[in-house]
Amino acid sequence: MSDPKLYQLGMEGRQFSPQVFWSWILYAFYQGVLVINMAFIFNQQPESTRLESGLTFNFWSAGMTVYGVCVLLANAVILKLTNNYTGIGELMILFQCSAFWLTVHLENRHPAFRNIYHIWSEFIGSSTAWLGIIMSVLTIFSLDIAIKILFRIADSKIRGH
Repeated sequence: MSDPKLYQLGMEGRQFSPQVFWSWILYAFYQGVLVINMAFIFNQQPESTRLESGLTFNFWSAGMTVYGVCVLLANAVILKLTNNYTGIGELMILFQCSAFWLTVHLENRHPAFRNIYHIWSEFIGSSTAWLGIIMSVLTIFSLDIAIKILFRIADSKIRGH
């Protein structure tokens, strides 16, 4: 610690504290509620997604949709928190997101995965599933921006700027 001023933020707990930790936990819970409602529950309504066979959107397809949204959001958060963009990191994030879709497609073709065997057309072809994915991601990012703006306004009022 030759220069203690470099560590001042951490020693004073300005960047990370129990309040920051619990705010992250609450924010993750909030994101989970949004994702489960938009990507899963909306797709379970009988009238919303009738297939040609007359069946509604499958439980496993809806679950894969929720997981797909979680993969997209986790990678988007990693991208958002990245402090330098070199192209390699962004390419890795693209590969990680693509790996989910490739894995689902490969498992769909193999009978050993009986719960999702032959659900690809249902999984990819559901317009409400895609709407749920898009709405989940856009809602979370829009609200994330709004929350940051509100915190900046509150912080500037507290500091008197």
